[in-house]
Amino acid sequence: MDSKRARIKKDIEDCIEDLYENARVKVDRFWKENMAEENKQDKNNRSRIGVRTRYRNGTLTIDWFFNSFVKGLNEQGKDEWKVFSTQIKKPAGKTMYSEGPLKKHCRDWEMERVLEYEKEFAVIRTDFAGLSKARSALKTSERQMAKLQADKQETTEG
Repeated sequence: MDSKRARIKKDIEDCIEDLYENARVKVDRFWKENMAEENKQDKNNRSRIGVRTRYRNGTLTIDWFFNSFVKGLNEQGKDEWKVFSTQIKKPAGKTMYSEGPLKKHCRDWEMERVLEYEKEFAVIRTDFAGLSKARSALKTSERQMAKLQADKQETTEG
């Protein structure tokens, strides 16, 4: 790989890492704001929705989930609440969650916040999709150039 392509590849990866950091900061801010508001709610009106971001194997994800609470016995045989998280489905090929599934799992007091943050997360997902396509195009270009160089080498040797 030539130095120009290497620089482009590094710039793309740096941009993706910046997006992840931006997403992480927004996710942390969402949790802080939501928990502060949740503490003002009565016990039966607690939040069930959450959001997380991950960056693994070159893929950035920002996913909403909802929690279900089930009473069960702990190791000592005492009752305790267990939390089960279920990811909310995002339409395939879309960078933004539909409002319906998010609203279904939101409390009235958090709905506006969730929808506002989702708009911001959709921008990050769209940005990532573009950078991911650029990264893929660069890899394709590298393969084509390597093949061209190999063909050129065969021609000059033969």
